[in-house]
Parts: sequence; C-alpha cells; structure tokens
Amino acid sequence: MKIRIIIPTLFHLDFTHTYEYSRRLDVLKKQLSNYDYDIVMVCNWKKNKDKFLNWKYDGIIKKYSEDEFNIGKAVNMGLDLESKADYYCFFSDDIIIKETNWVKKFIDLYNMKDLNIGLLGVKGHTNSKIKNLGDVEQHIHVDGLMFFSKERLKEVGRYSEEYHYDCECQDYCLTMVLHGYNNYLVKLKHNHFQSSPVIKKPEQSRKISREKLEKKWKVLQKEHEDKNLTVHGHA
Repeated sequence: MKIRIIIPTLFHLDFTHTYEYSRRLDVLKKQLSNYDYDIVMVCNWKKNKDKFLNWKYDGIIKKYSEDEFNIGKAVNMGLDLESKADYYCFFSDDIIIKETNWVKKFIDLYNMKDLNIGLLGVKGHTNSKIKNLGDVEQHIHVDGLMFFSKERLKEVGRYSEEYHYDCECQDYCLTMVLHGYNNYLVKLKHNHFQSSPVIKKPEQSRKISREKLEKKWKVLQKEHEDKNLTVHGHA
C-alpha cells in the first residue's frame, strides 16, 4: 500500500527557522514509516523559490509552481496517478497530527463502505456539520488535511485551478458531494500553527475567487436539488 502526501507551502520562514519545517516533516515521516510513501512539497511563492529549492532536506520531492498562491495548482502537481499511490493526502504545512496511528485510522475508516467516504479531514467548517457519529463528524467542508483514495481521484478528478488565495478546498469538498460521496472530520489531536506570513493579499483576487465559487455552486445546486451543495462563509 502506497500513500502520497502533497504539501503546498509558501516556505516563508527564514533560514534560521527552517528547522521548523524539518521538525514537522520528521514527525510526519515517522507516522508514515509502516507504509510505502512519498512526500511532494510544492512552493508557490516566487519570493521564496530559491530558498526552498536550495533547502537541504532529504526524503521529499520538491517542486515549484509559477502560479503564485494557487493552492489547487500546487496540489495538482502532486496528484500523479502514475505514482502508484493507493491514497493521496493534501496536507497543510502548518499542521502536526499528534496521534501516531492516524494513517491506519484513516485507511480503516475509508474501507468502511457504509460511510461512502469522499474526503477525510481533521477540521470542519463551523456551519457545515451534518451529523455527529462519535469519533467522526459528517461535514460538507473538511480541511486541515484532505485524505482520499486513488479511485476517488480517478472518478472526481483533480482540484480546480481557477481560484487564488481561497476557495479550492471548499470547491473540492463540494465536488465530492456532487458525485454522491460524504466528507468526514476525524477527531484527532493536532496542532495548527499560524504559518501564513503577513502579506498583503489582493482583496480583489480573493473576492473574484469567492464570486466564482458561489456562482458555480449556486447553478449546480439548482441542477441537483437532492444534494446539499451549500457554500459556507462569506466573500
């Protein structure tokens, strides 16, 4: 069984603090040690391209995306079906899972056919919760990490690359729902660090992405009234 982890990053920490990225990756690699795996890390901030590519850390595949702040594009650079991965995981660079057996737990859950899983995550949008099932909660929108199978990738396709700064995760969650699958938050102990640098993000670009998301799913909701394709949050 093979797992591919994909980590988009701005890689904004200066060289005196790259140990923090190394520490988080060391934890992740230890948790994956019982599996065949690879880790693809994709930097998508031009300012830090050279810093990232010159960073000395073994055991990962490093890639650079020219499309700045397009997380969907960065994730797609790692979604290669030829990798022979059975499972893929979009993993945020500011998350550490504190439970060592989380990978086994996710795989076991994914194989529970009655749950009809699209995506598994560790965070959920406040207003997207559907029901509590004990150790998991069904949500429309999950985040933090997004774990899914090769079969789902083949059927549903890759992430949309039409958004910048925002919206790609919610779009992919809704795409899973549109295809008839359920998304679940798995209650795991984790640390979520504030890794995003203080940068002036063009509000117009964020607004355009949000408008695209809302317009797209408003149309699809009318066409698929039997499904809950609600976009959460506000522009």
